[in-house]
This record gives sequence, C-alpha cells and structure tokens, in this order.
Amino acid sequence: MGEIDTGRSAPLMCEVMEVLGKVGRESHGGYRITFAVPTKSEGASAARRVAREILVDWGLDLDEPVVDSAIVIISELVTNTAKHAALLCRQAEVTLALEYGCLSVAVHDRHPHRPKALLSPHPDDSGGWGLQLVRDLTAEAGGRTAVPADADGGGKTVRVELPLRAMGYWGGLAAATVGAA
Repeated sequence: MGEIDTGRSAPLMCEVMEVLGKVGRESHGGYRITFAVPTKSEGASAARRVAREILVDWGLDLDEPVVDSAIVIISELVTNTAKHAALLCRQAEVTLALEYGCLSVAVHDRHPHRPKALLSPHPDDSGGWGLQLVRDLTAEAGGRTAVPADADGGGKTVRVELPLRAMGYWGGLAAATVGAA
C-alpha cells in the first residue's frame, strides 16, 4: 500500500505499483496524474479504486454520468491490458487529466497491437464488447477516442476525452471553486 499525492488534499492510500511522472496541479490550472497498475486481473479493480479517489479529490461528483462512464472506461481498458498485453508487459500506465472542461483518461501498455472496437461479440460469447462499450460511452458523452502508437511501435495508448462543460466545470476546476479564495 502506498501514498499518492493528488495535488489537492490528503495523500491517497492505494494499491498501485507506482506513481509515474508529474503529479498534481498543472501550471495552466488543471490536474494530471499517472499511475501504474499490474496487467493482471486485479489491475482493473485497483485502477477503479484509485481513479475514484483521485476524481473525488479533484472535486468531481461520482454520481455524474460522465464521471461514472470514465470509471467504466478505465476498467474496460485496464482489463484489456490484462487480457491482451500481459505477456509483453507487467504493468499498464493509467493517466487521468482534468483541464479546460475535459476529463481525459489514457491507458498505455507495451503491446504493439492497436485495437479496434468489434461490431459484435466473439461467437463463443467470451468477450468482444469492451471497446464497443468504451466507444459508445464516449460518444454518448460527446467525447472522442484515439489509439496512437508509441514512437518506437512497441506499444500504444488508448486515449479517451470526455467533455465536462454540461456539468458546470471550467478550466479544469469545478465551477464552485472558480473565484473562491
């Protein structure tokens, strides 16, 4: 169990492998954090737990549909790393960012395959809905997805951007905190 400083209040206690890169408040008024989770079955639950705590610490309401969708998206993407990338990498990096009225979620692994959403599940019903669910939740929120490859071709990042404007968020901060002293 380790501590993560999310940039707002008390450190976050979590079961992640490590915190990577810059943590906390960005110079332009938003927030960003990257943490690593194992590419094992428990990675998705750890990522959900940590993401919920971080988003609450950043002032987001977990009952808002777009925030709930972000948690489901994180879970699906980290589950995919356990299913498809675990042989080539032992951890996935999860990045959360809140800036300019947008919540961004990114999951990076070192497997070179760049996935696409399937139009129907696998014939044996063993899976195949995860990326379709991610695509549908993103579209419902008015967001967008991208899957850029690493520069060396040895990995990729699945990135999802979800707009928060309808929730009253601006510039990466809850509207209630804008102008507060």
